[in-house]
Amino acid sequence: MTETYGVSLADGYPRLRADIRRNLRRGWRELAADGLDAQVAFVPLAADPELRHEITAAYLARAAAAGRPVSLDGLTGAWETATEAAVLRTGGKLAAWLLAAPAPQAYRVLGGQMVPGFERYRPGRILEAMTLARAMLAGWDRVDWGPGHPESLIAVS
Repeated sequence: MTETYGVSLADGYPRLRADIRRNLRRGWRELAADGLDAQVAFVPLAADPELRHEITAAYLARAAAAGRPVSLDGLTGAWETATEAAVLRTGGKLAAWLLAAPAPQAYRVLGGQMVPGFERYRPGRILEAMTLARAMLAGWDRVDWGPGHPESLIAVS
């Protein structure tokens, strides 16, 4: 069952679309082919103050790589609400991140990005799938991806 502003987990794990499953397989296959592994961690922001600097640097690098003007407005707003960061590292380097504000009614994702240079491994998709799994296993009934996130890319009802 897909809700308007998030993915409901009340009826069990959401079924991922075929193209998302294919992208996840490709990402894991590319990591293995390059002899890399991926580590995913869900880190309380209070426990790792340096993580904020690392994520901000990655955010700025992605904007610069895309030739976009740099604005920290969206990231600043997310930092004010976030209590947790999910990070995917490969080869010890940050490859993708997302900021979240877990709440009793939903696991709220505030935003996230893939770090330039890791595109072929699809770290953003892997991190999104791991976030869904974490929410389900931790007992949340709903993942709220926030406004503008195409939740239909993640799950189908």
